[in-house]
Amino acid sequence: MRIPYKIKYSFIAAIIIPCFGRIALIGSGVEYEIHRYTIPLVVGAIMGFLIGYFLDKWSASMAALEKTNKQLMNQAKKFNTANYWHFALFKKSHSIILVSDPATGKIIDANPQASSFYGYPEEKLKQMSLHDINAQDKHLVTERMLAAQKETRKVFYTKHKLANGETKDVEIFSGAINIDNTPLLLSFVQDITELNRLRGILSICSHCKKIRDKKGGWINIETFIECNSAANFSHGLCSTCIDELYPDHSTDPRIKALKAKSEALQT
Repeated sequence: MRIPYKIKYSFIAAIIIPCFGRIALIGSGVEYEIHRYTIPLVVGAIMGFLIGYFLDKWSASMAALEKTNKQLMNQAKKFNTANYWHFALFKKSHSIILVSDPATGKIIDANPQASSFYGYPEEKLKQMSLHDINAQDKHLVTERMLAAQKETRKVFYTKHKLANGETKDVEIFSGAINIDNTPLLLSFVQDITELNRLRGILSICSHCKKIRDKKGGWINIETFIECNSAANFSHGLCSTCIDELYPDHSTDPRIKALKAKSEALQT
């Protein structure tokens, strides 16, 4: 347990100052008397107390300052860690991510992928609202935001408008988060325009089997699927085509029988 400076210095000064006073008296030839010792003792104790008092104050201030510095350093570490995860998971993500206010629809934050998809700079997106990019009715958008906040519904299908005026079909995964006691919505947006088109009715030529693309041109089915999906093609021949094109290599017993009969007639 640390003894306060005002107590230690009171005792030290009460002993040292009278001793110096006695030495001075002896040196001057004055006879030592008890009252000549009492006054320096009291003065020394008071001086020691005052010095110790201010040292205690200084020590307490330094301890408080050190504690504050440690707290600030810990907060700085937490802040740096939070910034790192924000950069790694939000800024560097390849997903389209929006953070919005569920009450107003205002976009609080948007990652670079969202900026690239919508065609607006990040700072411009932060000045916009979900109502500005949503092609559906404003009241419906508000209802869906409230549903996402209450987590009664987490997946939504809608249409979003891009900066160039184009409209995209999107699938939104949205959920409630809380940052600094502020309720927000975290939304992951996925472009499903091409997927919806593949699910829909395709215009196909009844003769050559080419498919009409979104620009109105006609392309073969292999090219269409390769351009609109992750599928690749490997080519071969079915047994029917082999029989038709290369009868000598057919495995069909009927064709083999006809071939044998034909060879027999020729001989």
